[in-house]
Amino acid sequence: MKQIILTMVAMWATVSASAQETIQNAYQKVIGNSTVELLSRSDYQDRTDSPTTYCKFTEFKIPESNKNLIKQMEQAMLKDQDRAYSFFIRKPDAKMNTLNTKKVVYGPNNEYGVTLGSNKSHYYYSTFFKEPSDSTRRHAYAFVWFKEGMDFHCYYYHIYGMTPEAAKSVTMNSLSSLAKGNRIRSTLSGNTLIIERYDEQGNKTLQQVSVSDDSKTADDLSVDDVTAKPSKVTNDVEFMTQFGLLRVAFLDAIKDPSQKMLQVGLATKIVALCKDHSSLLTYGERTTCKNTILDMTNIMNKTVRGDIYLEGMLKQAIDYLGKK
Repeated sequence: MKQIILTMVAMWATVSASAQETIQNAYQKVIGNSTVELLSRSDYQDRTDSPTTYCKFTEFKIPESNKNLIKQMEQAMLKDQDRAYSFFIRKPDAKMNTLNTKKVVYGPNNEYGVTLGSNKSHYYYSTFFKEPSDSTRRHAYAFVWFKEGMDFHCYYYHIYGMTPEAAKSVTMNSLSSLAKGNRIRSTLSGNTLIIERYDEQGNKTLQQVSVSDDSKTADDLSVDDVTAKPSKVTNDVEFMTQFGLLRVAFLDAIKDPSQKMLQVGLATKIVALCKDHSSLLTYGERTTCKNTILDMTNIMNKTVRGDIYLEGMLKQAIDYLGKK
């Protein structure tokens, strides 16, 4: 009996791997097509040696004249649905409700996630395969596309992490221990940066950081108190405080390929802060900020590969800090 079970497990693992290869091979063929324009690529993983979770993301454009490439990706996602333990498909004609969205989490503590089905104009194709050697882990593949002018704008994800059942079993104590004193999610709305975090007891708190001329850094706030009185950046201490918080938020944001707007927004805020208020800094503070931005660029290039815009914005911030 034991031998029969082991044989069945081996066969299931082979079938699962074959299905995943179908998707991966189709993606490699599409991204290798000479007419496809690569826009950005990122590769988040919790550790370089034997990662326990990762998110590989590619953003690219396919010309309308090559619509057959879209069909190839769709067919690859649909081909082996019977071999997957779950799948998710949503098209623009579907009604918008919570049943038509699916969040795929990843990260050491499931603190990151990609929400599928959230945009009415997008096509979503995704399929999920359990890891044969660990039933608490799964591979998720997603292909998202929408029409943009004369091109098809596309996203491709390969996410590895916990199954939803395993994710739910993570206790708040473990969550607090892993995220002790650190934020879990950063969001940028207008001039207001809000950082969600867990305290040592596992309670969620919010920190509001406003980074425009008419704003002020706030201390850690409760969920019911997220309002800060407006103020201007008037000295080097206020500058360094805001710069440090923007740095932390930016390094967190680049781990999540679905947070492109947040990444761009934070980079823009860093540039604006350096441009408008670098005159308040001493020589030592300028040097510290420059070295910090260089370090941020190195980290970003290892995580968000090939994003010329973000790299250029960070370089611009260094230029605004000047030579003195």
